[in-house]
Amino acid sequence: MIAQQFLILIFAIGVFAMLITAVYTIFDFLNVQPRQRLKFIKMGLISAWLILLASALLHSFFKSSASGSLNIVSEFNNFAQRNATHIFDKSPSHLPQLLLAIYVAVVVWMLLRLVISFLQAKKLFKDSQEINVNGYKVYKTKCISNPLSFGFLNPKIFISEDLLSKDPRSIELALTHEATHIANNDHPWKLFSLFTRAFLFFVPTMNYLHRKFELEMEIECDQNTISKTHSTAYEYGNLLLEFAQALNVPQPYSVYTNMTDSTLTKRIIVMKTKMARRPVLTMVFGLAVLAAGIVATVATSGATKLGERFYVEVAVLIAGKVVSKPSFELLRGEPASLSYGSSTAEIRMMLTATDADEKILPNGIHLVMDMAYQGQGQSVKANPQVIVKPGEPAIVQLNSGNGDSVEMQILAFRK
Repeated sequence: MIAQQFLILIFAIGVFAMLITAVYTIFDFLNVQPRQRLKFIKMGLISAWLILLASALLHSFFKSSASGSLNIVSEFNNFAQRNATHIFDKSPSHLPQLLLAIYVAVVVWMLLRLVISFLQAKKLFKDSQEINVNGYKVYKTKCISNPLSFGFLNPKIFISEDLLSKDPRSIELALTHEATHIANNDHPWKLFSLFTRAFLFFVPTMNYLHRKFELEMEIECDQNTISKTHSTAYEYGNLLLEFAQALNVPQPYSVYTNMTDSTLTKRIIVMKTKMARRPVLTMVFGLAVLAAGIVATVATSGATKLGERFYVEVAVLIAGKVVSKPSFELLRGEPASLSYGSSTAEIRMMLTATDADEKILPNGIHLVMDMAYQGQGQSVKANPQVIVKPGEPAIVQLNSGNGDSVEMQILAFRK
């Protein structure tokens, strides 16, 4: 059941991520300012993880509970040994556990790829030489063709020897851009996005959203660099074109770069385009996404079931003797379980309560029970179902066919 609930939660977050992507696409189409688009994606990433955390906390708060006592007696051992084949055995589906195992395996694989990729890139820079350029502490290396900042927790600026041969203005623009990345904490944000993409790998738009997030961070740094250095779109755009041409020259090594033809074109277009602020539109969509996040959190936490509680008392008798008398306080459709055992035997009980079909019994309570016994080399399971009227006792009997029986006396209430 835990596996199924976790998969539902992850799926809900995936749908939420697709909503974030859709809203971002609308912002992009309407030429909303890059800074607002960037903030919106950040808000979406944070919201996705808050949904996961809040759902887990609320689920633990609203979960069903059970209590009771159980004495494993010899009558049950004898009954199990004689009648293991006479009790209805309904094996639970293992599909949720299988899907969860596959999901976890893919996430671990993607995270390992991320770690290995980072370590490989870090290894390339181990022989870099620290120098000071225009007041910036940078590291000179032969492994790259264009300047970049690298590192998630403690990012550093790396430059190529070719950059030092350029005119002072180009050096100023390039270093200001990389320093802005560090000042904006873009590297931890990128790591955060990569982790989110790994956990939501099954979402069709997640990779697209991550790439757009990287692009928006570049655009934000472009605009800040132009503002800080009093540059023009023409001057700065020419420098970007030079760097793009350098990427086409064969290099001994290559490290991550966002400067593809499409992203470069988008960055230059943004420099020359007057973008709209559209604060009202941003606020409206932001509130809509926030509302969707709240709905997803409540829907996957069990909070929607508050007020729909059932109280159930069950007395289990074997050969007329009470061996278990548990009580359950349940949310609708939320199972609660009890497990008791000794060194030689163990009994497990699980109960789920839902509303019965009105056509069968108005205001009735549908109870699905699961009894399992293991011990003395035997394994017995019983899965009876019954519809009861609140406050009126009901009896469920499981006959063995030779005189022995297991009887359940049930009393259920709505709370």
